[in-house]
Amino acid sequence: MDALYYVTEDAIEETGEDAIIRALERRAVWLEVGPRAAALFSKAVFAILSDPVHARHFAPEVAGGLARHVPWTRVVREAATTHAGRRIDLVPYIEGNRERLVLKPAAGNGGKGVVVGTQCSAAVWRRALNTALSSPHVVQERVELGTGVFPYLDGRKLAFAEYAAGLDPYTWSGRTVSGCLVRLSRGPILNVTAGSGSMAPLFLVD
Repeated sequence: MDALYYVTEDAIEETGEDAIIRALERRAVWLEVGPRAAALFSKAVFAILSDPVHARHFAPEVAGGLARHVPWTRVVREAATTHAGRRIDLVPYIEGNRERLVLKPAAGNGGKGVVVGTQCSAAVWRRALNTALSSPHVVQERVELGTGVFPYLDGRKLAFAEYAAGLDPYTWSGRTVSGCLVRLSRGPILNVTAGSGSMAPLFLVD
């Protein structure tokens, strides 16, 4: 049912999962994105891509790219793993390195449930860790966002302020880039629906 959560979250909240399953069985609904896409929506994918134990499954150039660009990510659980080539016990490491880390629901979206270690107290972080141990969550190394000064409308006046910025190019078959999603935020979470972010146009100036 994870795939249905992503595709029809609002419908599930209104009708429940059982009603969605019955509708699928009767072929009374159409899913634009099917259940096989569920894995792509889970942040646990990044735990696979960033763990060097899986590097042998990728071509060397792909493994190198993953190591450079995917932040360190692990599924939150009582387990031993590695960080920067060093063996660690994951849960004590998470508790003791709050300011370097972010906790996220594995199946979340819209910034819901994201806890940034630098933005909370040690007590709040411990509660978030307990929650993460009881339901699917990931922990990620916090990435410093690039910032810049951007214009915005203050009422009817043009003003300028510093925003964190994220650029997400749309790539096709690993060869073609066509378009780019640009997100700006006054806070540490870029997601637009989290409340502090917004989308912006991208212009290529020759």
